[in-house]
This record gives sequence, structure tokens and C-alpha cells, in this order.
Amino acid sequence: MCSNAVTSLFSLISRHLLVNITIGQEVRGERERERERQRKCTEGKGEKTEGNREKTEGNREKTEGNGEKTEGNGEKTEGNGEKTEGNGEKTEGKGEKTEGKGEKTEGNGEKTECKGEKTEGKGEKTEGNGEKTEGKGEKTEGNGEKTEGKGEKTEGKGEKTEGKAEKTEGKGEKTEGNREKTEGKGEKTEGKGEKTEGKGEKTEGNGEKTEGKGEKTEGNGEKTEGKGEKTEGNGEKTEGKGEKTEGNGEKTEGNGEKTEGMGEKTEGNGEKTEGKGEKTEGNGEKTEGNGEKTEGKGEKTEGNGEKTEGNGEKTEGKGEKTEGNREKTEGKGEKTEGNGEKTEGNGEKTEGMCVCSGDSVSHHKSRPPAVSRKSSTPHVLESKHILF
Repeated sequence: MCSNAVTSLFSLISRHLLVNITIGQEVRGERERERERQRKCTEGKGEKTEGNREKTEGNREKTEGNGEKTEGNGEKTEGNGEKTEGNGEKTEGKGEKTEGKGEKTEGNGEKTECKGEKTEGKGEKTEGNGEKTEGKGEKTEGNGEKTEGKGEKTEGKGEKTEGKAEKTEGKGEKTEGNREKTEGKGEKTEGKGEKTEGKGEKTEGNGEKTEGKGEKTEGNGEKTEGKGEKTEGNGEKTEGKGEKTEGNGEKTEGNGEKTEGMGEKTEGNGEKTEGKGEKTEGNGEKTEGNGEKTEGKGEKTEGNGEKTEGNGEKTEGKGEKTEGNREKTEGKGEKTEGNGEKTEGNGEKTEGMCVCSGDSVSHHKSRPPAVSRKSSTPHVLESKHILF
């Protein structure tokens, strides 16, 4: 009986010693864990924030990854770009405002241009494609609303000139006889133009192909402008000074044979004008810096282009469609700035990660797990006193 009592006492003592040892090891282990957590929260904060900085730069690479997606969608935006060019009358109205804000955003743009320089690095790519679109864009876009605004005015004067144009339409029937041929081909090109825009909705998904065909259409466009130089051959005679001629149109049609004598000179200058037209597209890359000036000259070229815009009224009828969805694009432009706000929203999340790490420090300071575990150890000691 004594041996059984002794063995039971030793077994109880050994059990409680093992329990105390394990509890002490757990308390020590949790204290060391809390010290490591505090070290990670205090010293490792910088590593975490830099780790989050690498994450933010990782997110910057993701935003640039999304930037490639936006350029991937940018081809879709050029796919929608026919839509985009759609509502662009407001857009270029807002376009000047956005460039007005663009100076502000570049004012605030030190943050944005951290991302913005990279996106503008790709923005130069889009303007690299944009040079092709603005190669057409200078024709279509020009200040096209203004051009069509003045186009209606010139057609307003055009009705006056055609009011007096009974003399001119004696010659005008020849030019319009050629114009019927050009519009006969104009209907073909617009027949292809409908296909181009039929493909154009697809194509601007594959917009480089569109502009590949766009160069073909400009390849045909050179034929139309090849005949355009014939019509502008006559056209630069009548319209050659275009707005000037219609401004001087009463004189010109009075002296019309001289004007056509001058008109051959204006075609001589007209080739220079398209020489300058190529220069303005040469400046057009610069000009997107100064683009309002170029498109100020663009109005002059589209002042000469009013013949093609005579045929181009259908094209600018489509041009109004293409310029029509520009409000959607700038609607998406506002969405991308909306995504820009989301990016800064992610920036707030990134700073939110920094705040969360600070909250984790305060949270570790506010946690009293050691106190509760210390409160558990006197119960074990009380059990020792009871057992012994």
C-alpha cells in the first residue's frame, strides 16, 4: 500500500512537473514569438513597407502590365476608336479642357508622371500609331468640327457662289462632270469605305491592319487625290484658293479664266501645300504638342479639302460617326482616369498597407496575451501548493 501511494505521488508529481515545464516552454515560446513580431513590426516595418514598395512597384508593373492591356484595349479603343472618333465634337471641346487639365495633371503629374512617363512612353507608342491615325486624323479630325463648322459656312458661301455659280457651273459642269466621276469613284471608295468601316469596327480591333488598309485607302486615296489633283486640278482652280477663292469668288468668277490661270499656279502651290501638308504632318508629330496650330493649318488644308469634303460630306458624315464615339472614348478616357483614381485608390490601398502594418504594431501592443498566460501560471502554482 505504501509503495502504491509512493508511486501514485511520484506519478502525480511527474505529471505536474511535465505540465509546468510544457506551460513554461509555451509561455517562453510565445514571448519569443511576440518579441519577433515586435521586431518585425518595428525593424521589419521598413522591410515591409519596402516590401510593400516593391509591391507597389510590382503594382506599377502591373499597371504598366495593365497599361499594355489598355493599349491592348487601346487597340480596342481604336476599335472603338471609330466610335471614339464618334462623339469627338464634345471631345475636342473637352480635349482643350483636358489639355487645360493636362497642364494641371502635369502640374500634379509628378505623381502621375511617375506612372505617366511610362504610360507616356507607351503613349508615344499610341501616338506612334497615333501618327498614322492622325495622319488620317489630320484629315478627318483636323479641327473637323470647326472645319465642318466652317465647312457649313463655306458651303453657306458655297451657296452664294453657286448662286453666282451659273457662270462657274458652265465650267462647273465640267468640274462637276469630273466630280461625278470622282463621286462615282467616291461612291466606290465609300463603298469600300463602308467595308473599311465594316472591317473598321473589327479592324480597329486589329487597327494596325486597318491602318494597313488605311494606307491602302490612302493608297486609293492617292488615286482619289491623284484624281483629286485633277478635281483639285480644277478644284484648286476654283477651290484652290478655296476659302479665299470663295471669298474672292465673285471676283474670281469674274476673272475666272485668270483664276484658273492662277489656279494652275495654285496647283503648283497646291503641291507645295500638300508638301506643307506633309510638313504639317511632319510637324504633326510635333504638332500634337502644338497640335491646335497644325489643325489651325489643318483647317486651311481642309479649306482646300472642301472638295474632298464635298465628296467628303459622306465621309465626314461617317466622320461625324467616327467622331461621335469619341465622347465614349473620352468617356472611357474618364474611365481610365477613373482607373487612374482607382490606381490612386490602389495607392491608398498601398498606403493602406502601410497603415495596416502600423495598425498591426498597435494591435500587437494592445494585445495582452502574455498577461493572460501569466494569469494562467499562478493557477498552476496554486495547483502545486494544493498537491504538495
